[in-house]
Amino acid sequence: MTWHNRCNKHVSEQRGFCALEPNHKDPCNVMPRIDKQGVHVPSRRKLVPAHYIKITNPAQATVTCLGSTFDDRGCGAKLHVSDLVYIQTHWYVPPSGCTDGDYWNTGEGQFVCPKCGCTNRLYERPEVEKLKAHFKKVEDKYR
Repeated sequence: MTWHNRCNKHVSEQRGFCALEPNHKDPCNVMPRIDKQGVHVPSRRKLVPAHYIKITNPAQATVTCLGSTFDDRGCGAKLHVSDLVYIQTHWYVPPSGCTDGDYWNTGEGQFVCPKCGCTNRLYERPEVEKLKAHFKKVEDKYR
């Protein structure tokens, strides 16, 4: 199957986009730049003999409500990750044939903006997904 503007090597049919790292140079790379994903991780500098080092604190990170997909219009609120519930979606695959059993696949991450109620889908925001462990709680959602 040919995908429009995709490399045909790295595309997951279920997700419909290239799942390679953001530095991937093929035209299938649709990952927005990190600064466009609405993530801010504050850092502080610690004095170490002869130089400073940068310390990042993901527990204090904020994410921006961007809406359901990248460039969709959310309210733009800056939200502390530690105040949000990460929704981990799963989808069901029924058995096929005589030997295959049914199973659940892990889908995209989401969070609901407490200011506007908009569901933010994270399939195009891998930098937010990396903060999953720092959300207030992870809730599994099965469809």
